[in-house]
Amino acid sequence: MRNNKLLRRQHQQNSLPKFVKQQSVYMILVVVAFLGFLGYSMYIVQYHHIPFLQQLEAEANVDSSLQLRHSNKRQLQAQSNEGLISIRKLNQHVIDMRRLNQNLPFDNPNGGVWTQGWNVEPVQVDKEHPLKIFVVPHSHCDPGWIKTFDDYFQSQTKHILTTIMTSLSKQPNRKFIWAEISYFEWWWKEQDNKMQQLVRKLLRDGQLEFVTGGWVQPDEANTQLYAMEIQLQEGHDFIREIFGEEFVPKYGWSIDPFGYSPTMAYLLKKYNFEAMLIQRVHYAVKKELSMYQNLEFFWRQTWDASGDYDMFTHVMPFYSYDVPHTCGPDPAVCCQFDFARLPGVKAQNSESCPWKKKAQQIDEHNVKERSMLLLDQYRKKSALYRSNVVLIPLG
Repeated sequence: MRNNKLLRRQHQQNSLPKFVKQQSVYMILVVVAFLGFLGYSMYIVQYHHIPFLQQLEAEANVDSSLQLRHSNKRQLQAQSNEGLISIRKLNQHVIDMRRLNQNLPFDNPNGGVWTQGWNVEPVQVDKEHPLKIFVVPHSHCDPGWIKTFDDYFQSQTKHILTTIMTSLSKQPNRKFIWAEISYFEWWWKEQDNKMQQLVRKLLRDGQLEFVTGGWVQPDEANTQLYAMEIQLQEGHDFIREIFGEEFVPKYGWSIDPFGYSPTMAYLLKKYNFEAMLIQRVHYAVKKELSMYQNLEFFWRQTWDASGDYDMFTHVMPFYSYDVPHTCGPDPAVCCQFDFARLPGVKAQNSESCPWKKKAQQIDEHNVKERSMLLLDQYRKKSALYRSNVVLIPLG
């Protein structure tokens, strides 16, 4: 840990910071699509899907197939506390994960290109049915896995961070998110004033965003609340002290812990988070939730009858968080857009696609064909969710 300030946390314990409105469209990115999750000792409360837009005309009615029908009876302000209270008063469907886990067969039939799913049909997209696509560039950097923390930093992570900042500075429409503050703090201390000022500008302009902002992306299956909270506070203290309160995250990003705990949802809610995302959920549960478009929901604690600690959660539907498994259900297609695998690119872990379809360079001659191929995957992924918004992690 960075210093001995871990015991001085009164601001988090007693007075949670107010919701800070995001200052860029990209910040809405992790809001619009962050609506769902799974847990093993909790309830999923499936409310009407509310994108974080200015207004939403909606009222939910649940039918026997768990699909929601929309009406125009009233407007809800989804970005206000009053709006969220109103949403909670709507009809709702509750999934008790304890019962679901008892009843699921946990079999593994071959689903085709989406091995652990099925043949997904794309949603309709036209002027009357637009699809909002949010591509989220990211890099997952484990502080501990095969190499030591120092080895990872020296051989990979510091170069990733430098490349990110340099790349963002070249194009103002580029965005990036970062989660692991332990690495970021080390990298920050090594930078000169010019680079540090660039980082501050990228944060102000909304090109760079911290997500979760803990010291690490913690294990949730075997850790207790104290350990999870202390590392979260450590990361937030660094962000607060160096950059300011407005850059302390409000959205959780948990793509690689092997097992999830409702404790994390409770903890993030305690720290005034708005929503969270998770990935490593058992494929049988993902399939079940996908079939009924229940991958986005409020995560409710079993002891919380009032829903005061409900947390918006988004479950990524496919096998992993890497490029081949995030654009859509067919990894053979998605892998073709993993440009680290292009012939001649010398990057770590840049082996060719295992589905025997190579990544292709995009140029003026094939850009339309490649775009339509990628859009087809986006449309199929969108079919697993209830809204016209689809989240595409890229990293």
